[in-house]
Amino acid sequence: MAKLIPGRCPAFSRAADGKIDASTQTGAARLARKIEAKWKRAGCADVKVWVEMIPPAENAMPRPVIRSNLVNGMPPCP
Repeated sequence: MAKLIPGRCPAFSRAADGKIDASTQTGAARLARKIEAKWKRAGCADVKVWVEMIPPAENAMPRPVIRSNLVNGMPPCP
């Protein structure tokens, strides 16, 4: 069972299990690299994935968001 980390969304609080904690900038960057590598292995080297930090709302912390050039989950047209 996943260990909950205080202050993190439970959906992403699985870092203690060895899985990626995408609620941190480091974890989001790691996930972005994995997504890009997966598409590259599938023969789609044009896929680009990056992390943007979303400004915080009032009384909140900034959070990472993974962005890509995928269109409806598929690589862009050549």
